[in-house]
Amino acid sequence: MQNDVNLIHEIEAILENSWKHLNVKRMRCFLILQSYFNMQVYKAKCVAMMKMMDDGFDEKAKERKKQNLKILAEKGSLKKRSKKRKIC
Repeated sequence: MQNDVNLIHEIEAILENSWKHLNVKRMRCFLILQSYFNMQVYKAKCVAMMKMMDDGFDEKAKERKKQNLKILAEKGSLKKRSKKRKIC
């Protein structure tokens, strides 16, 4: 909650306008801003994931995993996992 208050104060400083002068309640303004920023983050994440896939990140990750498993097997550090699922 304190982070939310700090965020609102930072936004007020940037806009040089107090939320008190707005006709809309503070929480509604905050929710509108929050949904806008969440959408921006979501879009940026999607773009980054598409770029990573275009650059072949998935194949490189699989190759690194195989190489790491091979190294662990050579050292004898690789433990075989049981196929039974743990029930919490």
